[in-house]
Amino acid sequence: MTRKNKSTGINTSSSVMTGDAVSLKINSLNLLKSNFTKQKINRILLTNDDGYDAKGLQVLLKIAHEIAHEVWVVAPSSDQSGQSQSITLHQPLHCEKYQERYYHINGTPSDCVIFALKNLMRDYPPQLVLSGVNRGANVADSVSFSGTIGATLTSAILGVPAIALSQSFRNADAINWPMTEKLASSVIHHLIADAFSIDGFDSENLSIDFCYNINFPDEVIEDISGFAFAKQGRGSIHDINIETYTTPRNKECHWYAFEHNYSVVKEPLSDINILRNKAIAISTVNVCRHSLN
Repeated sequence: MTRKNKSTGINTSSSVMTGDAVSLKINSLNLLKSNFTKQKINRILLTNDDGYDAKGLQVLLKIAHEIAHEVWVVAPSSDQSGQSQSITLHQPLHCEKYQERYYHINGTPSDCVIFALKNLMRDYPPQLVLSGVNRGANVADSVSFSGTIGATLTSAILGVPAIALSQSFRNADAINWPMTEKLASSVIHHLIADAFSIDGFDSENLSIDFCYNINFPDEVIEDISGFAFAKQGRGSIHDINIETYTTPRNKECHWYAFEHNYSVVKEPLSDINILRNKAIAISTVNVCRHSLN
């Protein structure tokens, strides 16, 4: 029995645009093709929270080879969904080589980033960290729990720009990986050239205080309306139940069961509403978790 509560489908069949003064602006995908030159960077590090053998990571590998000359992978040995930005302090870490420049660690996504940047790649650090492609959207309240996002925040703390990628779905058995594989490199190139504003992508003197969170809608490419910069939605977690079971050895065990209700998120500029409008949602997640209102 699986008790893994990944962010899953978001109903993209209708929009919940309100009468608010703020309207949703969706940028054409043509902008991704026209505003920059797709110049490859030198080196990228990949990680995820679904594990080193996850399908989404294989998709990300193909994407990364369109962006960088050299691609490294350091990912968890097992599923680490929901680990947020946690690190391992009370047990030793073991790193195993899977393939050339491809390793897995018995730790969290943040452990993987730290181990890569401070050990495996210390002498030749990456210019960018990509985390994903997550199996399920990382939007609204789920962002705070996401190991996919946690890895990018850890990367930013260590001074390396980072981007998280997630694929939403309606049907867990028919995830739309080809759409993300087709469009992701263009979105990433756009952020590198425009949003990061790094000439030649030399990040040595760059102060990184945020990372990017990209969510792809569950739509065929022909139906994608474009991309938009989003706010993180709020209120999507309706409840967290604790389910209790008894093991064959008469011991109680407990599982979390998240109840999501995305329909209550009405903010026009929210990540959820952008996905509803069949667009790619791009948001920022800040390293410093404070507010000066």
